[in-house]
Amino acid sequence: MDQRWVEYYLDAIVNQPSLAFNYAQAGQENSFTWREMKKGLLMQFPLFDSLRRENKIRLETLSESGLWFKKRFSVTPATAVTALSDVRGEGRKTVWYNSRFYRANLLWEKGTFRFRDIHLFDERFVSSYLKAAGTGNQFFYYALPVVDGFQWSTSDDRAGLRIMRLDGKGQASEVLIDDPEVTEIAADQLQVRCADDQGNVFTIQFHESHIEISCSPKEKDLLWQLELRGPKPTAFPFQAIHKKKIDATFRDFSYALYSKKGTFEPVHDELGTAFRIIPKRHQIIIATHR
Repeated sequence: MDQRWVEYYLDAIVNQPSLAFNYAQAGQENSFTWREMKKGLLMQFPLFDSLRRENKIRLETLSESGLWFKKRFSVTPATAVTALSDVRGEGRKTVWYNSRFYRANLLWEKGTFRFRDIHLFDERFVSSYLKAAGTGNQFFYYALPVVDGFQWSTSDDRAGLRIMRLDGKGQASEVLIDDPEVTEIAADQLQVRCADDQGNVFTIQFHESHIEISCSPKEKDLLWQLELRGPKPTAFPFQAIHKKKIDATFRDFSYALYSKKGTFEPVHDELGTAFRIIPKRHQIIIATHR
């Protein structure tokens, strides 16, 4: 029922990069809660109509959306959700990329940056409810975690894959990058560019089955790497970390992450670090397939 929030939400859907399409469902399931819903829903309808008149959105039924999707896509297309402003004014920014092989999330928060989420998708990983109905009032649907900023975090310490700078003694400190520029570089590819406080430009490109992270260094001797850290290392699914492959197991399902450029290294320390990725010529490429 907050019009400011609704306008912020619609701006992210309508005006920011989204690749194949963006979608939202408006309405309610039944009339039981109309008294609570009425004010908010009636406020939203004129906003939808204005966007429709500007040819920025289509209004259609769920069945029409399903038919449109089925005719247009033979497999799940790549999509994105981009929110580079914060309705609460707290400076957060976020970008989601989703393909049929994985999803990934970037988060800028309180002067920090991290990959908050990377999960792989594999149709062989069977839902608990495929052959047996669930019971109770809680149901859990999982993907295969590489980075899980929700399950692996505490209220005081957030898990994530971070860019780290190395000094001459090999000591690592977090690189802070901000002011992202998000661009659709192809129908299924999204690019995010931002710089740190020294002018080093980092570029993250999301492709359907791999992620490229590269740096155009302004500092001549810049050394950097990616590190996965989290306060719950016992929750990490990683079984073996090789130079070009990470083996993992989640809920008795085995899967892997591959390095097309750069190398993996295992890390065991008091920071709850799982692994680091060392770039080759300032570039890292991690992939869902060999």
